[in-house]
Amino acid sequence: MADTRPTKLKFSKIIYFCCLAITHPKKFIKEEENDNEVRKNFPPTSKKEHNIYVVRRVFWSSLRSICGVTLAERVNQWIYRSLYCLRTGIIICSLIWDFK
Repeated sequence: MADTRPTKLKFSKIIYFCCLAITHPKKFIKEEENDNEVRKNFPPTSKKEHNIYVVRRVFWSSLRSICGVTLAERVNQWIYRSLYCLRTGIIICSLIWDFK
């Protein structure tokens, strides 16, 4: 089974990777390769996960292609979620304001 542990990133790195993915894809590919190398050096997990947790995780994250831990997938999630929140905020503000 694939290792589903992502590398820990600070918020500034998240913003950097999102901008990099949009503006400089070649640099982003190099950063993703570096991230994959870091993930390869993670210590192995010793306990086996119970099957119910695997089923539960699949239910909540069924749109992921490789467990959601690759840098490209994580950046995609961050961009999607931030735009989703921004759009929701705009809709709420437009409903609250009284246009006359």
